[in-house]
Amino acid sequence: MELLGSFRVAVKLQLVKGLPGASTYKIRACYEAKVRRVIYISSVSAVGMNSKWPNGRAKDENCWSDNEYCNATATEAESMAFEYGKQNRLDVVAVNPGYVFGPVMQPILNFSTMLLLNFVESQHNYSTISEKLQKLGWTYRSLEEALMDSIESYKEAVLLD
Repeated sequence: MELLGSFRVAVKLQLVKGLPGASTYKIRACYEAKVRRVIYISSVSAVGMNSKWPNGRAKDENCWSDNEYCNATATEAESMAFEYGKQNRLDVVAVNPGYVFGPVMQPILNFSTMLLLNFVESQHNYSTISEKLQKLGWTYRSLEEALMDSIESYKEAVLLD
């Protein structure tokens, strides 16, 4: 598998009005260059922080963050990328890592560190829900088995040598 290029979609800048639209231009450039799949790294803050989400309902790919909570630019950029991909049959994949640890570049507390601090200091009982996956037939397996199956799957799809 070969990486042909990369770009950052959601950047917290106020210098350019309508910055989320820039992601559409970049996705369109990928489409015109005959890129088969666009994968971009976003933020967990773009999903999951929706005050209107029904209490007790598992959060999934339909739960977008409120623009007031999250940087609206990130949420809008991700939405636009998915919409353009859908309209043009371009495979668009977003990776929204829950936690990213390491040295930070900004002088303020980043979202991952804020989540960890909130988790450590709170008494809230967080639970993970895999109900949707189980309904689709997913079952728990050992990490070793899951990794070996993933590697075999990538080889069969010619995504890994």
